[in-house]
Amino acid sequence: MTPKMEAALQAALDADAAGGLCYTVAGWIDPGNCWTYHGPVIVSRLVYDRGFLAEAGKRGRGPQSRRIITDAGRAYLAAKTVKVDPRRIVT
Repeated sequence: MTPKMEAALQAALDADAAGGLCYTVAGWIDPGNCWTYHGPVIVSRLVYDRGFLAEAGKRGRGPQSRRIITDAGRAYLAAKTVKVDPRRIVT
């Protein structure tokens, strides 16, 4: 995974209490940290290719659409902090 993907995944974990990442014209943001945005392509890859994020709220893009972290995403981040080989995580 690229550093930008890992940053977006960490932002989704941080935004979990606020309901997940929110869509804006600039990209996906953590409501608690509005200055850092994550590109739509990176977030889409985490949703559709990896399964680390899931859609919540309104489907697609718009003010009510959200992206929340899944159990697979939490396991990936936990493995990164514990220094477990991330290839061993079954998604």
